Amino acid sequence: MELKELVQKHPNEIRRSPELLKIYREFYFKAFNKYPVCTGCSFKNDFNQLKRTLGVLNKAQTILEMKNHELHPRNRNTIFSYHKDKKTYRSYGHNMSDAFAEAFLIEGDKKQLKERKKLFKVIPSKKETEATAKAKADAKAKIEAETKAKIEAKAKADAEAEKANADKDTEKKN
Repeated sequence: MELKELVQKHPNEIRRSPELLKIYREFYFKAFNKYPVCTGCSFKNDFNQLKRTLGVLNKAQTILEMKNHELHPRNRNTIFSYHKDKKTYRSYGHNMSDAFAEAFLIEGDKKQLKERKKLFKVIPSKKETEATAKAKADAKAKIEAETKAKIEAKAKADAEAEKANADKDTEKKN
């Protein structure tokens, strides 16, 4: 279960279910690095606090999505912007996604682009990005094939076990 699913449930439902309460405590710990002091007494306030942090956690996931580009640490708190189609796009360095970084490095004149490239520690080439995407797709296909093979092998073993049990039952009847 994900945090979004848990937060959408009614608080009373979570308090009455031991499984959901355990999941709630784990999410609370992940968000605040501590367990609620008294789950029964402070549940309402703690649950609302967890709901409010959901937006912050979503931003943290955006940071994790920026895997191809890496800013210099001194630029993490800088606001970056670029203009495209008469519209200005802005993002903090710590909240930047790969899509924003790509557009940031493409939009602008030659002088701006040269300066912008200096702000990044790592900038992947187009070929590298395509190769990475292909490698990920190949790995995913391999995992899916292995999983399918395991499922088929388990189904075959279950069928053989069921057949063996049926043969034993017919032998006992004879």
